[in-house]
Amino acid sequence: MVIKKNNYFHDGFKSEEHKKNFDVWNKMSNNYFRYVFSSFEENKYLLNYQSEKNEFTILDYGCSSGYLKRFLNFFYGKNYTYSGYDISKESVNLAKKLYGEENFFSEDEYLQNNDLRKKKYDIVYSRDTVLHQKEPWKFIDELVSKVKKKLILRLRTRNKGDTILDIQNNYQVYANESKIPYLVLNYDELIQYLKKLNFKFIVTNRSTTILGGKYNRYLDKSLYLKETEGAETSILASFEKNLNQKSLIETYNLEGHKYLKEKYFKTLFYKILNRLKI
Repeated sequence: MVIKKNNYFHDGFKSEEHKKNFDVWNKMSNNYFRYVFSSFEENKYLLNYQSEKNEFTILDYGCSSGYLKRFLNFFYGKNYTYSGYDISKESVNLAKKLYGEENFFSEDEYLQNNDLRKKKYDIVYSRDTVLHQKEPWKFIDELVSKVKKKLILRLRTRNKGDTILDIQNNYQVYANESKIPYLVLNYDELIQYLKKLNFKFIVTNRSTTILGGKYNRYLDKSLYLKETEGAETSILASFEKNLNQKSLIETYNLEGHKYLKEKYFKTLFYKILNRLKI
């Protein structure tokens, strides 16, 4: 993968505030963390489409403070080899402290390590990164260049309307008042793009929501409308064939915040465990 320094991200991701925002995952109790993190479909893909018996390698691109490794440790123990990369040196330093120096790489460390840059992985996992790229299609290409078997993504899509790549009018105000791109891909365009990259099996989940008007997002006016059918979307794309012979499986399961809200009493139980640090 060819990574050019500062090519995709803005300074907000390198701030102390960014590190603190995502450190919340590390501070949850074990039971609460597993419950909440498992509510997201892309994390279910890791469990449903990867055998516990087979060793595998995984690149966590945009690893933040390393909480995916915590999640994998619960289910796979030592049966996998993990590498985490993030542009935030502050977050990477925290991840190293929590989960091991050898597992994580900052931007400078990655760029200076030729062997690491050339390496491919059984699974490339990248959560909430594609939407923040100036050139999302190119970024997906670069992720795919690191994949041996499976690509797992979390991003944002729209069923109605074209992909809009205008970052001047589609952005999120983030830490230190930085503006970062917030780009929403047309779902059908995304699926066709992945098929052209020769993936044989694709699984998607769309948890529909209005994307505009939340969390300091400033987006195209169509993304403030329910009719646009915006979604928080999880993707698994595999170079391996599906044994069921289906090349595309599409679901519309509630996930994340919506799932936790619907499962109110179950979520309350786990919140109590979290307070008790169980």
